[in-house]
This record gives sequence, structure tokens and C-alpha cells, in this order.
Amino acid sequence: MDIKNILKNDKLKDISKVLLYIYFFSLILSNTLAQGIAGGLSLILLLRLIITRGRCFVRTPLDIPFGIFIILRFVSTFIYFEPLDALEIAGRRVLLYSTFFVITNTIEPGEIYRETIRYVTLMISGCVLGGLNAFYEIIVEGVERPGSFAGGYSRLAEFSAITLILSAFLRNNRKIFINNAVFLLLFLIILALLIVTQSRAAWGGTILALLILTLKGDRKILALFIIVFALALAVLPPIRERALTLLDPVKYTSGRDVIWKEAMNLFFEKPIFGNGVKSMKLIASSDIQKYNTWHSDYLQILIESGIAGFMAYMVLSFLIFYKCFHLIKNTEREERDLIYGITSSFVCMYFISFFGGHIVEPVLSILFFSLIGIVSVYSTKLSN
Repeated sequence: MDIKNILKNDKLKDISKVLLYIYFFSLILSNTLAQGIAGGLSLILLLRLIITRGRCFVRTPLDIPFGIFIILRFVSTFIYFEPLDALEIAGRRVLLYSTFFVITNTIEPGEIYRETIRYVTLMISGCVLGGLNAFYEIIVEGVERPGSFAGGYSRLAEFSAITLILSAFLRNNRKIFINNAVFLLLFLIILALLIVTQSRAAWGGTILALLILTLKGDRKILALFIIVFALALAVLPPIRERALTLLDPVKYTSGRDVIWKEAMNLFFEKPIFGNGVKSMKLIASSDIQKYNTWHSDYLQILIESGIAGFMAYMVLSFLIFYKCFHLIKNTEREERDLIYGITSSFVCMYFISFFGGHIVEPVLSILFFSLIGIVSVYSTKLSN
């Protein structure tokens, strides 16, 4: 077997590139399709590594901290769960987590900007198309908090927030928006989706991100956001009532005060490595189990993976932002807008993580890991 020829004519890599397009487009359209493609991409990468005896593996700056996080994330699962159960839980999630390595081993540093712009374009298209379900639920079925084709309102809220932020930072990019009118139309549709989900955390995260855009010198987008949001408050009573709950956040916690109190009590029982991934139904009281998650990514990691997993996540998070800021300082102007958009998307996601988040959400988690992979490939490009 000629390894050099295999690496040169890597058809599996070409297949992965095509699948990545479908994957980014389908994120908010089909939960099953997005997860299936993510798992398939991971298996293709594994096959490529086997065929080339590991020679095709590409090292990037965030590989080690990301790998450590994955290991410590699942240590307790193998400690406290039956071996077969632990393998099933870890196996499913590692396939999704490994989308990071799919990105770093599929996209060349020299083509990372072009490919990422295509991914963003597909995400915007998917978000607008997926929003049809939300508008249908509101208009026809009378649903107060609509979801997308791929799931409930929380998924649609965070995905539309990320897509809105990327659109705002890239509004002058003619590879995505052919003119300002197209940008305005798509931006308003996505903003409408974000508003009707009534997700206070997503609203707050989006405002934080748009403040970064304002500091960058573009005040029009935040002004547009405020005008549209104010109009929604004036004419849509459910939106107004939801927004008014922010005046007394302690009273309107959606049960988080009770969930978080029990979470901290359980954390101190196994503080080092945690209770294991998907342990909530085993350790939480019956009243808390109905919530399915601990309603905070930070608590979720702390309880499931302990201090060890939480510290690994914090180190990885610090390095993500460190790399993003380094890229902002050292990339060309056209590409800098993209990096700003990705960085601000991370700001939004980390803010939302205080009240919910993406770590246990199958579609949003693979998007999160994919964005980390893009940053890691970009860092490789800069170092070259």
C-alpha cells in the first residue's frame, strides 16, 4: 500500500467536505440527519486514520486541551456506570465531540476562510428555512413558544442567535449577501425567530455580541435590533410579558433556583470526577428529573465530570478566546470580520450557558465543537 498516493488522492476527505456542507445546512432542519452526518464524518475520519496508519492526522493548537477535556468529561462515567452502559454513553457522545477533529483533519488551513463562509451561508439558509416551522406553529397552531423542524424553542433560540450574530458581522460580505437588501430581509427573519422563542438568555447573549459589533464601530445593527425588539414589545403581549419577567429575575427562574440548589448538594457528594454523564435520572429527586438537564452548562459539567472535567473545560475555554483574540489582531481585514463573528458567537454561547446551553444539546454541541475546530485550523494557518 502506497501511503503517499493514498494521502494525495484522499477521496474520503473529499466525501467529508461534501458531507460538511449538508451537515451545516441541516443543523436546525433535522436532528436525526445532523447527528447522523456528524457520526458518519467521525467514522470516515477513523477509517482514514486506519488506512493511512495515522499519517493523515493533522495536529492543530487546540488538539491537546480538547482531547484532555473529552477524557476527563467521561472518566466518572466509567467509574460509576456498568461497563456496557458507560461505553454506550461515551461512544455516542465521543462521535459528536469528534466533529472538532473532523474539521481540523478535513479543511486545509489555506481554504479555511472560503469553507467557513460557505458554512455560514448554509447556516443562514437553514435557519430561514427552519423558521417556517416556527411561523407555522404561531400562525396556524397558536403555539406561544415555537420550535424548529429539528427541535424545541431553546435550540431554535440559540441557533438563531448564533446565525444572527454571524450575519451581523459579515453583512458586508458579498459572498454571503449579494446586497444590503438581501441582508436586511434575512436578518429581520432571523431576528423575528429569535424574538418569538422568548428565550431571555438568547436575547441577552445576542445583545452582548452586538455590543462588541458596536465597539467595533458599527452601531446600525444594534440600533436596528433595539427598534425591532421595541416594536415587538409594543404589539405582542406574550413578548412583553416575557421581557417584564427580567424586572424580577429571582421570582421568574423557571425552576432553576430549585434545580441549582439540588445540583450543588449533589456536586459535593462526588466533587473530583463527578457522577458521570447522563447521571441526572439516577441521582436527582423525582421532582427535578422532569427538567432533563441541570439548566446550566457549567453546573452540568461540574456535576457530571467534577472539578477535573470543569477545570479542563475552563482551560479549553480560555484557550479558545485567547486564540480568537490573537487571530483578530493578526488576520487580514476581510477575514477579521469572520473571526469577530465567531468570537462574538462564543460570547453569546458562554452567556447562554449560565442558564441552559449546548453541552448536552446534541445539535448545538456539535456546532460548538465545529466552531472550536475552525478556530484551531485558523490558528494553524496563522502559525504557518
